[in-house]
Amino acid sequence: MKRMIRLLFSALMIFTISCSSISCSKVGLLKRQERDFLSLKQKGITALNEKRLEEGIQALESALKLKADNELQLILDYAIKEQMDARFLVFKEQGLKAVNEDRLSEGIKALEEALKITADLEISRVLDEAYYERGEYFYSIGKKEEALADIVKCSAENPKARAFLGKFYYLGNLFLASPQNQAKLESKEVSFAWNTVPEAIAYEIQVEDQNWTTVYLQLNTGSSLTLAQGLEFDNVYYWRVRAHFPNNIIGDWSKKYWFSIRKPDLNSTTPSADTATDIAPTSTPPVLMDPQDKAKLDTYTFFFIWNAVEKADSYQIQIEDDKAKLAVSRMVKNTQYRTVDELKEDGSYYWQVRAHFQDNSFSPWSEKRSFSVHDESFSRFKAKIEELVSTSKGEIISIAPLYEAYDWSKIKVVVGSHWQTLTKETKIDFAEYNNQLINTIAQYFDINDGSVLVVFYDESGQRVAELSSWGGYNILK
Repeated sequence: MKRMIRLLFSALMIFTISCSSISCSKVGLLKRQERDFLSLKQKGITALNEKRLEEGIQALESALKLKADNELQLILDYAIKEQMDARFLVFKEQGLKAVNEDRLSEGIKALEEALKITADLEISRVLDEAYYERGEYFYSIGKKEEALADIVKCSAENPKARAFLGKFYYLGNLFLASPQNQAKLESKEVSFAWNTVPEAIAYEIQVEDQNWTTVYLQLNTGSSLTLAQGLEFDNVYYWRVRAHFPNNIIGDWSKKYWFSIRKPDLNSTTPSADTATDIAPTSTPPVLMDPQDKAKLDTYTFFFIWNAVEKADSYQIQIEDDKAKLAVSRMVKNTQYRTVDELKEDGSYYWQVRAHFQDNSFSPWSEKRSFSVHDESFSRFKAKIEELVSTSKGEIISIAPLYEAYDWSKIKVVVGSHWQTLTKETKIDFAEYNNQLINTIAQYFDINDGSVLVVFYDESGQRVAELSSWGGYNILK
């Protein structure tokens, strides 16, 4: 019994001594941490006072890992800000100097780093101009992708960059096809249509009421849209469209057209059907929507639009001139038809539509509407060509018909003196790019079915580039 008591007493003493040792060890650890904290704090503050920011910040960050201290955190935050301000000034100075010395890539990199630290209007302005100059240089040596990457970084308010983007995207006004300007409609369901342009990924359409309040604003991937809700009778509406391109580039707004909507006259009569056979006895004719009767159009290329007829599988549209000569007679699957090159002369025309059904029967013909055409697309084409010359900064002196004054199927481009400074590869790129651009404009305005031959001359009248048999350009001089 006595032995057991001695063993228990010994175990209790060992436990007591162990607890005491652990407590002492914990206290020692806390003391060491406090000592290290104070040492790092003093080291950091001393380094900061001596303007050794990097060393001071590292010491204070290590100290705060050991112990939270609000006062020390404020000192650290101020030191970090001072360090970033110093870096900003270094990057700014280096960048501005490099740009002034035409070391654009070096300067752009430094200025970009400066803007990561803080916003600065002077840097933004200089960087904007540097992007443009480097993009222009890349383009001159044929690096079009690099040029575009720089130009899209320019500010949207930079007019030179905006003009330069015209080398990549068609940013001009879209042509509004339907409803025509000042159209008078009799349905709250309105179909809109406009021309497409190359490279566009979407089109933004805006519709406003007579108080200039937007009633519809949406992106649309196609070149037409039907609004079935939101428009009311006895109102006037305004609409316009602009194209969206890759890299968040947005084209110019089109002209703003207006149209009115009034309630239909229920007492009006529909002209009787002609002598066509196989008319579906219970069907009704399509209701013509656009162009309106007696519309005055300014282009040969536009959309004819009508309402769908129940169970119809296709439609027949006919257009005839004022001498009853048939200009168009087509079967189409949808409820619109776009003229391309069928109408070739100014004058008056008439159009009508009827529905076709699966049993090969037809509805009665719709009413016959008239419209007149005075094509202004040619003058708009010439204005766009003149704009191309004026924005080329002297690279292009003139663009005109190659032979006859009104024959734009063959086009002569006179290049400026810069042509002689280009390499052969860059001359090929220049010729091919402007050939594509001119053909795109011609296609947009339906000049010579959108296909023209472009030949390049210098100011002395010597031919310097022409298309080869394989499709590229031969450089002659």
